[in-house]
Order: sequence, then structure tokens, then C-alpha cells
Amino acid sequence: MKFIKKYESFDGPPSVSSAITEEELNDIKDLYYDMVDDLNLVDVKSTSEMTLPMTSMFYTLMPYRGKLFEIQINIRTIDQVNSLIDRDNDHFLGKKLKDLLIPYLKRFRQMGYSVSLDDIHMKSDSWNFVTSGIKIKIKK
Repeated sequence: MKFIKKYESFDGPPSVSSAITEEELNDIKDLYYDMVDDLNLVDVKSTSEMTLPMTSMFYTLMPYRGKLFEIQINIRTIDQVNSLIDRDNDHFLGKKLKDLLIPYLKRFRQMGYSVSLDDIHMKSDSWNFVTSGIKIKIKK
């Protein structure tokens, strides 16, 4: 028997009006650097540097026709080496960090952006993934 999925709505590619301008990008970066300073995060430039707790990275995502449509901020909450040992610490730190992020998320929303939080997962062995941080997604 075949099952056919119905896709009720497909938005297609993003519209140009939902692109983030250079000025808006600078405003978001300013708020990001405020967050880094206030929460004592260590800003890194690549994912290979995100091996320690409380490191963060700002990057742009999803270019379409030369336009920017999404920004992500990743914050590491667990040490890459001791991931299995630190599960309880990560849960506590992740919850505390999410509480501290609330004012910044509200400010992003007040600026007119859609903001969502996701967990970052790290593979600890062949079948097990551990939450290793927080991902903030910012869209127009």
C-alpha cells in the first residue's frame, strides 16, 4: 500500500522582504556582543574552537540569491572531552543560561525578529547524543 503525504502549504524560497539588511545585521551583532560581555562568554570564530563550556559563536546562515535570511548564535554548555560525566552539570548550566538569555531574546523580538531556541547535540558514542549547548535562531 502506498502512502501519499499531503503538503498543505509550501512557502517556496524566502521573499526579499524577509532578508536581513546590513544595518540590521550590525544591530544584531551589537546585541550579541552585549550578551557575550554580560554573560562572560568567550566569542570564538569557528566551530573547531567551541570545545569548552561558555564559548559562543555568531554566524550567518542560508544565503539565497545573495541575501541573508537567518542568523545563529551557538553557546557551548558542556566540555567536549568530559561530555558523559558532565550531563547533570550541563542540564543545570543549560537551564540557568536559558533563564539569563530571556532579556536578550525579548530584545531581539522587540527589534522585530522571530527568535527560537534549540539544543545543540554532540555524539558521545555510536548510539548516544548529549545536549552540549544552546542554539539561538534569529529570522525576520
